[in-house]
Amino acid sequence: LGMTEGLMRFAGPTFWEDTDRGNLNIFFSPDKDEITPFKERLLGLAKENLILRAKQKYIFSDFEAEYLWELSRNTKEKELAQLTDNIVKFEKMVLELGEIEKEKLDAIIQIREKLRFNSDNPVVVVTSSRQIAVGTKLEVSGKVGDQKTLHQFKAVVMFNSINFMYINLVAQQGSVPPVAKMAQLTLRFKPPRQHTYYQCRLPFEGISPEKMFRLGHSDSVKITEES
Repeated sequence: LGMTEGLMRFAGPTFWEDTDRGNLNIFFSPDKDEITPFKERLLGLAKENLILRAKQKYIFSDFEAEYLWELSRNTKEKELAQLTDNIVKFEKMVLELGEIEKEKLDAIIQIREKLRFNSDNPVVVVTSSRQIAVGTKLEVSGKVGDQKTLHQFKAVVMFNSINFMYINLVAQQGSVPPVAKMAQLTLRFKPPRQHTYYQCRLPFEGISPEKMFRLGHSDSVKITEES
């Protein structure tokens, strides 16, 4: 948008999001007191438009869209698309969250599902255990203390949050493996829509009130085989 009188000139499709990189250039205006309210109004309109587009594209709830916008303000570019279109920056944001209230925790889980930033997406290369989708079948192994016996069993992911993963054992023959006595578990899995096998080691963190095994997370998921 250019004004022939030379009072103001705007350039760039995202000038409303970041005025520190020269995208919004104020050359001269006799009404300087009106500039800040104008910029604030412009930002408000842009926010409404971008949130509406994100809600329509990803079927976000009002709270999810508003919360993701709030989180996007912490990115270098201050752009919502930095989180909705970039799984690496989304994961970086998740790692920086720290302790958050339950409503926001639930929102992050739903946002990940709606953005398809998990192993159910055939184009996602899994790098973090937080990306393992609910329902994923696992081949699990672990040892008790210094014992040599390696226990092997099957499990399924029941719930996966930014803090913990919860799994249940799949019914199997023989004795129940002593999972609660294991310090860490090795998980091997192949997402149903991928041809890649992954592996990671997660610390055992106890048993939930629902009798599910609670595991910590790892950002060192490795590819072990590609078929």
